[in-house]
Amino acid sequence: MATPVDILALDRASLKAWVEESDPGFRADQLWRWLWKQGERNLDAMTNLPASLRERISTKGVINQLSLSGQQVASDGTIKFLFALTSGRHVETVLIPDFAEDGMPVRMTVGVSSQVGCAMGCSFCATGLMGFQQKPDVGRLQSKCNWPTMPLGRPTIRRYRTSSSWAWRTSPEYGWCAWSDRKIDR
Repeated sequence: MATPVDILALDRASLKAWVEESDPGFRADQLWRWLWKQGERNLDAMTNLPASLRERISTKGVINQLSLSGQQVASDGTIKFLFALTSGRHVETVLIPDFAEDGMPVRMTVGVSSQVGCAMGCSFCATGLMGFQQKPDVGRLQSKCNWPTMPLGRPTIRRYRTSSSWAWRTSPEYGWCAWSDRKIDR
């Protein structure tokens, strides 16, 4: 039996090619809108897709999602999220608030790990000490967050994946969490 296609790992062109193996290309656009504009992951809710395509996705594809496995809040308001990958490994995302003098939050900075571990091996860095373990695909980076990416560790090592994630995030086709390119600190 063939390995199921990870639907969220496909870029738009790859998703279209996969869908066109059995359905007209416009169905890929509909599926893309469900996944990335509306954030829907339940195939039964995708009512404008034919039952045959939904069945194909459920038998020959998979929609792997991250699951939140932990959350910590620091006294300064920083929130650290721990997400489990389907491999059993974990990646972190950190939400760092910036407060005005009156104590009200004025903006949030987000750090998103773009890989599990780091091959750089810097002795001062806990991520570097664990060594490189896994590179999440672009879809996994996208499903992690609705915010700009500030990669942890050595971002140039994962430049393709983080750049692709940035490209998706700033695309108007991304919809429900598209950001202005000016909002991303590369």
